[in-house]
Amino acid sequence: MENGVNEKITEPGQPKKGSNKILITISIVIVAVIVLLYVFTVQSNETRDSDG
Repeated sequence: MENGVNEKITEPGQPKKGSNKILITISIVIVAVIVLLYVFTVQSNETRDSDG
């Protein structure tokens, strides 16, 4: 499977679609992780403030 994927990526015209999908998924994952970290930090700060 990996060999076939590598061959397709090296072909001209093909890599744009695959790379775009990969970039989009990576960007979505990064944004989701940042949002989750931000939400967790905000929630922890709010709980600390309310506690004391």
